[in-house]
Amino acid sequence: MLCTSIVVILLTGSLAGIYPALVISSFQPAAVLAASKTPAGGRVESTLRSVLVVLQFSFAMTLAICTLVMSNQAAYVRTLNRGMKQNGLIVISALNDASLATRQKEIVARLASVPGVKIATRSDIFPHHLLNNDDWTRVGQTQKHAMHWGKATPGYFDAIGARLIAGRFFDTQHGQDYVLSDRRAENGASIILSRLAAEQFGFSSPQDAIGQELREVGLPQTYRVIGVIDDIRFRGAKSRMAPLLYFGTSGPVSYVGALVRYSGASEHVEMDRLAKAWAEIAPDVAFSAESASDIFAEDYRSDASHSVLFGIGSAVAVGIASLGLYGLSAFNVSRRMQEIGIRKVLGAQTRDVLWLLVMQFLRPVMIASFVACPAAYLLMQVWLASFDERIALTPLPFIIVTLGALAIAVVTVLGQTLRAAIRSPAIALRQTI
Repeated sequence: MLCTSIVVILLTGSLAGIYPALVISSFQPAAVLAASKTPAGGRVESTLRSVLVVLQFSFAMTLAICTLVMSNQAAYVRTLNRGMKQNGLIVISALNDASLATRQKEIVARLASVPGVKIATRSDIFPHHLLNNDDWTRVGQTQKHAMHWGKATPGYFDAIGARLIAGRFFDTQHGQDYVLSDRRAENGASIILSRLAAEQFGFSSPQDAIGQELREVGLPQTYRVIGVIDDIRFRGAKSRMAPLLYFGTSGPVSYVGALVRYSGASEHVEMDRLAKAWAEIAPDVAFSAESASDIFAEDYRSDASHSVLFGIGSAVAVGIASLGLYGLSAFNVSRRMQEIGIRKVLGAQTRDVLWLLVMQFLRPVMIASFVACPAAYLLMQVWLASFDERIALTPLPFIIVTLGALAIAVVTVLGQTLRAAIRSPAIALRQTI
């Protein structure tokens, strides 16, 4: 009986201890010490959290890079050398009113007498205004060249600040320079080309164009080149540089605008003076004018506004991504307290633990940079391709945003990681998972 009892006790005890022994012996220390890999009891949840942080930072960094590039492009367009003097130039579009067609010279003469006005002239070529476009060819050749052409009255080239690079400007002392009748009725009238126009006609240099004869396709009249000016960008930065061809005229001009060069007064004061003079000479037509600087500001104003919106969006996205990273770091650090305690017991220094934790939380940001940089590069390449004048897409914006994101990430997780790194191993080892 005694033997039977001993066997039952041993067998029962063995069977009762086998299951706990198997569970304990099969427990994986690595899984316990790396508890951050299974913060909610599974690797899927951990991976999902990391992926979400990567996506958040990828979106934020893409927006930030686009913001920098768009801001730089807007600043470049704002300071773009257009080949003319923008400051101190006012364009009065009200002169184009049909009722003033026969009084253009009279009105411009009155505007020229306004205090502060240095030059008053008129033309159908001025900022953001290029209408006429026809095919032209050199006499004796058949190749056609599309040219933007217009009319200039005395003082025009001085008013816009054009730079002469060959030949001469129109001169009232030369009878074929400023013709009274329509250009189509004049044979042998003088014309002035821009540098790009001379190149498209095939002249080897601006000087070689002087004295050459051109004609409009379909018309018998020929015209003689007397001068070549440097290129002027009258249209926006997205439009290609236009080749220009000028006729001189002293008669009426269709689709005309008055160009007023002034000095010695602010734009606001000079605009008021011109408005008062206009009310005296043309009271039946509303005064309408803009400075050349304001007209050209349209080229970058929308892009500057877009960059501001992108900047706000990127700031919000970075904030959300930082909150996500902060939450992830707080949760993971709390789950790894015992691991940190064991590492310190085994000899790890505070700086070693701090470096380990910080680098772990910077990993999603670094992965995000590998996603954001190519995406932003492709987007900005397409966007910049729409500009005829554009900046080079350098690595600088990508480096700035990447370093900035890393710095924000370090600041975000530093408090949590530093607190865990300096904690006493005894306190850390007593914390339950």
